Amino acid sequence: MDKKKFKKIVSIFYFLLMQPRRLAFGYSPPWILSQRFRNEIALLNKNHANRSQQQSILVFTLEKSASVYISGIFKRLTEHAGMTHIDFGSYFWRKGDPPQGV
Repeated sequence: MDKKKFKKIVSIFYFLLMQPRRLAFGYSPPWILSQRFRNEIALLNKNHANRSQQQSILVFTLEKSASVYISGIFKRLTEHAGMTHIDFGSYFWRKGDPPQGV
């Protein structure tokens, strides 16, 4: 086994062993967050360019109110309308830290 592959395996095992709480509660590593939540990160950093002429739609849900189901519906609707879907709830859940200064 070459050194690069060994380091990668060790880093994965270290991550799995040292982060059991975060993994159990839906935490995603930063490289996954940066790919899956590009628009959310850009919007938080004030780098998101709105290309749609449509008005924004804000949807707030509470726990145990079919929020995952509603998010999926709105994701499909916004994509069909040519809008950008932003899901801060999923982003902060996967990040593992509560939002600060938002």
